[in-house]
This record gives sequence, structure tokens and C-alpha cells, in this order.
Amino acid sequence: MFTSFAINNLLWLLWYRLVVEHPSVVLHNGWWCQILHVILHYFLLTNYAWMLAEGFYLHTLLVFAFTSEDTLVRWSWTLAWSTPLVVISLYTLLRTIYDHTSE
Repeated sequence: MFTSFAINNLLWLLWYRLVVEHPSVVLHNGWWCQILHVILHYFLLTNYAWMLAEGFYLHTLLVFAFTSEDTLVRWSWTLAWSTPLVVISLYTLLRTIYDHTSE
């Protein structure tokens, strides 16, 4: 979870430094800007997915006291990293198909 937050904050710093401070970047909307946008939103989603995974983990520990902790950790990792990947892939695909990449 810490890694997700650290990378997300680093990407937001890059976004403000490279995009927000230079309005011409937004007008030209280069490929690197689009990739930064997608990666930034992926890690933003991973923050929320990690919070959900942590809640699921703690709930399961309390309700099912005799569940294998290794299994819970694997489910948490899978949930926290793959769910946002599915969502952001769908987002990217739809934006590309409908040619809505100019903004």
C-alpha cells in the first residue's frame, strides 16, 4: 500500500511540474502526456483498491479467525493490483476507440 501511495504522489508531482505549469503541453497533448495521464490514474485507483484490500483483509481476519494468512495476503495483492489494471485498461481502450484523446 505504501508503494502505491509513494508512486502516486511522485506521479502527481511530475504531472504538476510537466503538464500544469506548461499550458502548451495540454494543447499539444503528446503521447508522453497521455501515457502519464493513464499511469497516474492507474496508481490513483490502486490507492483505493489497496484500502479496499486492507479492509477485506482485516474483516476476514476478524470474522474467520482460522483462515490461512498466506491466502489472504495473496488475495489482497491480486485485488489491489489487478482490479485497477482492468479498469484503466478499459478506460484507455474506450478513449482510444472513440478517438477521445484530444483532451
